[in-house]
Amino acid sequence: KRNCAFPRVSIFAPWLRRCFTNRMYVHVINDLSASQNIPAGTKVKVNIDSNLLVDSASMTYAVVSGFYEFNVPALAPGQDTFIYVWVTPKCNSTINGQSVCMNAEITPIQQCYIDSIPNFGMSSCNTAYDNTNYLVSSTCASDSVVFTISNNGNGSSSCPAPMKILLNGYEWKDTTISVNA
Repeated sequence: KRNCAFPRVSIFAPWLRRCFTNRMYVHVINDLSASQNIPAGTKVKVNIDSNLLVDSASMTYAVVSGFYEFNVPALAPGQDTFIYVWVTPKCNSTINGQSVCMNAEITPIQQCYIDSIPNFGMSSCNTAYDNTNYLVSSTCASDSVVFTISNNGNGSSSCPAPMKILLNGYEWKDTTISVNA
């Protein structure tokens, strides 16, 4: 068990028919491996493609810096909730079969979750902090998502850092990275 809440969020839309109202699903869950509740007032920030018009949602929201922010209820370990967002793909700027980008993130993340060191089954370096600061960003490129990993710290990596890659919110691959400043 994790020694804190383990929030997960995913967003999906099985299909989006242009010029018609469609439903997007935002799924928020506190993983069963958590030992604490996700506190009430936790926010889910949803970024929706500019080719989609938001018609309504199942929860009240605020638009903050281009993100749709939803307050989620407290969730005990193993509990989940859905947020439904009804959107209409723009008739004049979309075509059938076109990919659209959407993402969701949950905030704040409890410090205990960030501080937990995953066990990757590989030896870890026991060196002093080397002033690396890895930044992972993503962009949409046609029908793909491109992830970029950079080191925006002022030091170069003294040993490989463990990285866990998730696919659709589930553990997929364990690896290490080393990126110089």
